[in-house]
Amino acid sequence: MAAELHAFFDRDVFIKLACCDLWDDALKALDVTHPYRLASATGSKTPLKRMDISDSLREVTKARLAKMAAQVPVVPEHWVSAALTTDLYNTMIAIDNIDGGEAELAIVAMHCEYDNKLISGDKRFMTAMAAAFPKEFERLRPVLISF
Repeated sequence: MAAELHAFFDRDVFIKLACCDLWDDALKALDVTHPYRLASATGSKTPLKRMDISDSLREVTKARLAKMAAQVPVVPEHWVSAALTTDLYNTMIAIDNIDGGEAELAIVAMHCEYDNKLISGDKRFMTAMAAAFPKEFERLRPVLISF
């Protein structure tokens, strides 16, 4: 039996995988057994409205997101609470190009006791984190997947 792999998907990757209907394929390709999402990955405030896609694809993507949200839990609250109370979190969110969700996922991934991956599509976040927090970024690098 394969080892368990916990994966933390940032909002944009979660939405893009829904848009392209690649969620199940991504989980299989990455051998993810426990996917997690940010609460902001679904709901009325997603960037889906601003995406340059047809109305029909937008509706299909909304349906896929609803199905994915029903299957994929939000990052556990106790992990989030622990991340949000760190000095690192407050310092990270003060840096340009690092938002609260990215900081939250990065800290959770760095402190998760399980084998894990952080799946992000935000190159600006990675560049900002590497520049502002090189030690922490080196710690995060082995679990970071970007596409």
